[in-house]
Amino acid sequence: MKLRLKMCSLIKTLNFAMRRIASVTALVVFSGFFADSVNAVVIRVDPVTGAQSIVSSGNNLVNPQGIAVDASGQIFVADPNLGSILPAFTGPGGVLRIDPVTGAQTVVSTGGSFNGPTGIAIEADGSLVTTQVNSVSNSTVVIRVDPLTGTQTPVFQPAGGFNGFDIAVGADGSLVVANWSTPAVFRINPVTGVQTTITTGGSLFQPKNLAIEADGDILVATGILGAVTRIDPVSGVQTVVTPGSSGTAGSDGIAVESSGDILLAGYRPTGGSSILGIFRVDPITGAEAVVSSGGLFSSFGLRPKGIALEADGSILVTAFGGLDPAPFPAPVPLPAAVWLFGSGLLGLIGIAKKRKGA
Repeated sequence: MKLRLKMCSLIKTLNFAMRRIASVTALVVFSGFFADSVNAVVIRVDPVTGAQSIVSSGNNLVNPQGIAVDASGQIFVADPNLGSILPAFTGPGGVLRIDPVTGAQTVVSTGGSFNGPTGIAIEADGSLVTTQVNSVSNSTVVIRVDPLTGTQTPVFQPAGGFNGFDIAVGADGSLVVANWSTPAVFRINPVTGVQTTITTGGSLFQPKNLAIEADGDILVATGILGAVTRIDPVSGVQTVVTPGSSGTAGSDGIAVESSGDILLAGYRPTGGSSILGIFRVDPITGAEAVVSSGGLFSSFGLRPKGIALEADGSILVTAFGGLDPAPFPAPVPLPAAVWLFGSGLLGLIGIAKKRKGA
C-alpha cells in the first residue's frame, strides 16, 4: 500500500513537471520564432540602381505602414501596433520619428485617440495627419499630431464605420482619404472636418493608398489588384492608369517622383508567380518596370508597405514580414533527460504492478 501511494504521488509530480516543461519549451520556441523571424524595417532604395540599405529596424518598429518625410528630411512612420510586445499585436499604435542618417527612433505620439494608425501625411505647416482603419461607429479616423509635442487633435469623426487606410494632402490643403469598404474617395476639410465625396464606385476596388500628382490629380492604388486610378479632384472623373492583375498583384504604397513617374510598393506578377519589390509605372502608358526586388525583399520575406521620397529622389519604404514560410514553427523535441526520466518512471510502474500481482 505504501509503495502504491508513493507511486501515485510520483506520477502526479511527474505529470506536473511534464506540463511545466512543455509550457516552458513551447514558450521558448514561440518567443524565439517571433524574435528571429519577424522583421520591421525602413529601407532606402536607390531609384536608379535599386540598391537597398536599411535605415532603421526593430526597437519601436513593430508593423510599420505609412511613411512621410518632412522639409528637414526627418522620417515619420505610422505603426498601428506601436507599443506591442510580440507575439501579441495589441499596442495602441502611434507615430515614430526616424533620423535619416543614424536611424535613431523617437516616439512622437502614442495612445490617446490612436487605435491602429496606418496612413500618414504632412501638412504645409509641418503638422502630421494620420488616418486609421476603424469600423466602429463614431470613432476618430483622422487625427492631427504636433510633430514636436505629440499632441493629438481629432479632425474627422464619421457617424458610421469608415475604413480609411491612407491619407494625402491635396494641392489646396484639403485632406484626401479613401474608404476601403465603400469604396470611395473623400475630401476632408482640415479645419471643420466636413466630409465631401469626390468619387465613388467605378474602377475603385478596395481603394487603399493615395498620392497627389503635381497638377493636383489624385492617384489611388488598390490593395488586391495592384491597379492605379487617376481621379480629377474637381469632377471626380476616374481614369485607369494601370489595371493591375487579379490574384498576382497588389499595392501597399504609392508615390510620385519629380519626373511624374509613379512608384508602387507591393508585389507584381512574373513568370507565373509574383515578386515583392518597388515598381515604376509610366503615368501615361501605364507600362511597368521593376526598380528594386530581391535582396531584403526575398532573403527575409519583407513585404513593402508604405513608400515616400527624400529630397534627393531616394526611395524610402516601410517593410514588415520575414516570417518562416511554414505557418507555424517546427516542433522542438523535449530534452533527452526528460524522456529518460519518463522511461525510468514507467519501469518503476511496471515493477510495482508485478509486485502487486504477486
